[in-house]
Amino acid sequence: GYQAIEYIADLRDIHTPITMQKDFEMERIIALPKELKLNIAFVDEKGRTLKPSATYRLTPDLSDDVILPFKKNIGRVKIPVMSRYKNPEDALAALDKMQLSVAAKKQGYTDVAETRTMAELIRGKNGELKDVIDLTFTMKTGEATPDVEVVKCKTGTGCVAVAYFSTNVSSRLNNEKAAGLKHVVEMWNKEPHKYVYVNGHADSRGTKAHNLKLSRARAAFVKKRLVQYGIPAEMIITKGYGATQLASKDETTVAGRRKNRRAEIFFDATKRPGDEAVEDKAAPQKKPGKKAPKKSGKKAVKKTPQKPLPPEEVEPTKKIPDASPTKTEEPATPDTPSDKGSGVEEKNPFSQPKDNSVKPNTPGTPNTEIKIQ
Repeated sequence: GYQAIEYIADLRDIHTPITMQKDFEMERIIALPKELKLNIAFVDEKGRTLKPSATYRLTPDLSDDVILPFKKNIGRVKIPVMSRYKNPEDALAALDKMQLSVAAKKQGYTDVAETRTMAELIRGKNGELKDVIDLTFTMKTGEATPDVEVVKCKTGTGCVAVAYFSTNVSSRLNNEKAAGLKHVVEMWNKEPHKYVYVNGHADSRGTKAHNLKLSRARAAFVKKRLVQYGIPAEMIITKGYGATQLASKDETTVAGRRKNRRAEIFFDATKRPGDEAVEDKAAPQKKPGKKAPKKSGKKAVKKTPQKPLPPEEVEPTKKIPDASPTKTEEPATPDTPSDKGSGVEEKNPFSQPKDNSVKPNTPGTPNTEIKIQ
């Protein structure tokens, strides 16, 4: 950050001990790039390159965690400097206040969560200002911290269990760590008349809207798992409080922030006013409503208004007496030449008695007319 000084002293003519003193005034010079480049690498204990799931955060510019982009197994971050500030003094002052937080997770390795100040990263060994910063984090082999961990609450607090979440995590819980929620279900089975309250919380690093959304998502996730394990959905009430109820006021450490990313589970025999689970009750009411209008009913309405057909189009009914003339329709001899003009009506099978017992268009009789030649 200062102008280099070069001084040459000619000591060839000095043969006796002598003390020389000279003061140099160093001129302040700030040469900052348009953007500062960060190269973040992760290695194991043997120096082999790893590519974990990593996030970074630059406070106060970026209060939320951002996914770290990788290129050739190296995390790349660009910080605008002179492209953002016109005065180098202002840019340097902003960098001195900035903090870089990096978090990484990989199966089979312990988690990495470290915070560095930009004031120490941007300066070299001799005080020079860097335009490229290389960082390397070592991940040790071991069991990683779970995304969601369910533990029992302390006695006397009224809480049954607490689910602690990792950063920005709201919907990941492996089967090994789900035993805590199964224990909650076992406790509820002994008191099935009580309601289950799930209150979601977040730390204070994100925005107010983001924290509220994240806390609600965490509570909804715990409810979903409790329903899968046997508790009816209408008995579970979820709420999200964001970062308004911090369990730990110390958010400068990873352990303190983790205590605030939680979902607390309570049992209550009475439902408080305004705690109706509307989304749970609305679903069952819609199902019977869909089944009410039956298709068969619509068809029956269409069939009822039937207009009577004219007499010549009405088909014979099935209730025909034994002496009905329709039974004599089987012989196919009325058109034979021998019957034409014979004049013998008594031998014709289609002859009708003189009493006219079957009359056309008479109510209660088949509407049939027989012509005899």
